[in-house]
Amino acid sequence: MKQNKILLPFDESGPKRGFLLEPDRIIPPAVAGLARDRQLGIIVPVASQITSESDKWKALERPPIFAAASPYTDTVDVVTASGVSLVRRGAEALLLDCIGFVEAHRRQLAHASGLPVILSNALMAKIVGEMVAG
Repeated sequence: MKQNKILLPFDESGPKRGFLLEPDRIIPPAVAGLARDRQLGIIVPVASQITSESDKWKALERPPIFAAASPYTDTVDVVTASGVSLVRRGAEALLLDCIGFVEAHRRQLAHASGLPVILSNALMAKIVGEMVAG
């Protein structure tokens, strides 16, 4: 699977003065710091990513548990049910790991699960915001 990359030029001089930000290098360690020793449940959009994406979560203290639900083709209720299934399997915090998940997914899942829910694209946006704040 291709890694997403974000190039942030800070002025008109181009890449020499920019930063190449790779979400797959930033989000896993940030989430590991937030989750610490809690069991993390991760929702990915496609079931095949449960295997293909598991290596990127090596920074976690405990191996994550996974479920699949698509922000593109499934309803918010299906995404929520997927997250609740992770809670039943022992998740203590949840991560929506796809750029297509939105705040409505996070909010409903947090309400239904009673757990902290991290929206990976919002986390990345906040980190990028720190890079460009000035």
